[in-house]
Amino acid sequence: MTPSQPFSPLAFQREGARLVYWKPQQRGGELALDASWGAVPALFSRLALENARVRAFSITPQGKQLRLSLQLEIGHAQ
Repeated sequence: MTPSQPFSPLAFQREGARLVYWKPQQRGGELALDASWGAVPALFSRLALENARVRAFSITPQGKQLRLSLQLEIGHAQ
């Protein structure tokens, strides 16, 4: 088994998505991204690979993009 990489909010800044902010908390944090609609499914897949569980999320219009705000729990699986 390959050791997992530490969670990095910068890893989500990819084509179709831009990191707006990351507010770390004790066991996770709040991640906000501006993304195209087409990029949203891949973001959730990436979170699963990063060992991050989505506790809550919202999607709101932000100009021509969408603002995706996620409450994350990091490292929940053992």
